[in-house]
Amino acid sequence: PTPQAKLLLQLTEQTAEGFGLSMDVKRVAFRASSLVEGRFVNRAYFGDVVPGGGVYPVPLDGLPPGDHAGPLWHPDGRLAVAVLPSRGFVGVIALISLDGAPLSYLPTPEKGFDVPRSFSPDGVWLAVSRFSGGSLVNPGDIALDLVAPSGHRLTLGEGEGFATADAIVGWVQVLPPAPPPTAGQ
Repeated sequence: PTPQAKLLLQLTEQTAEGFGLSMDVKRVAFRASSLVEGRFVNRAYFGDVVPGGGVYPVPLDGLPPGDHAGPLWHPDGRLAVAVLPSRGFVGVIALISLDGAPLSYLPTPEKGFDVPRSFSPDGVWLAVSRFSGGSLVNPGDIALDLVAPSGHRLTLGEGEGFATADAIVGWVQVLPPAPPPTAGQ
């Protein structure tokens, strides 16, 4: 803190983690513990990054019950929130529009559940940590996959080193090689 520093937004009085800025840097998403029906659960929140901005819980309408992981901003402004397996429900990644549009879901793995890590800049692929188990208590084996809304899934690697939160540093654009120079150039 310096004399010139000013508080933009107090997210929560609880411990918060999994922060992500929207592409336009106007909103932040995170998760924090909340007390719901006498038990602690992880819930996703978002806040407006402006002086005096508000903090709001991600709408639960249409989401299955369970702890949230992520959340992560899609390039189009929606939030990807993983709802972890709970009480007989399968884990899903929901794409939530904050303007009230219907939810959409990414394809789930054949076994286990996904946790979002990073969208490609065009929003076509989502890098996920795929867990083969049924919960965070029993996560099973871990892998790094790319998932498309069309249902395509590519496994990039398996094992702890491939799917931790810091396994995705960023995306690069691979350009085709330049044509060879022609005579006189």
